[in-house]
Amino acid sequence: MPLERRRFLRTTLLRPVPCHVRFQSTLQGNPRESSVAALEVSRGGLRLAVPGKLPPGAVFQVWLTPPGHARDYHLAGIVRWCRERQVNSEIGVQLTHAPKTDYDAWQRLCFV
Repeated sequence: MPLERRRFLRTTLLRPVPCHVRFQSTLQGNPRESSVAALEVSRGGLRLAVPGKLPPGAVFQVWLTPPGHARDYHLAGIVRWCRERQVNSEIGVQLTHAPKTDYDAWQRLCFV
């Protein structure tokens, strides 16, 4: 059985939550924007369904509204892994405490 390395409990969403992302790979110069779906959320990260493939290390910004909340949260993070699926890919994003984001407010949310 693999060792669980997550620090925070994660919540699998009953339905994918649409969100808007802007990401920039450390290997590619120009930022790209896309609409994606959040599949899991936690205080420390996200699992997202995205079109195409994103390399680990890509710098990431996401705007999402968790179920039961009335506002968007602007978060920043780094892609840690990418798994290709039949229709799209899934990525794991580790959230980072970046300036001008809602990281502190996100940390106060209760997901479980």
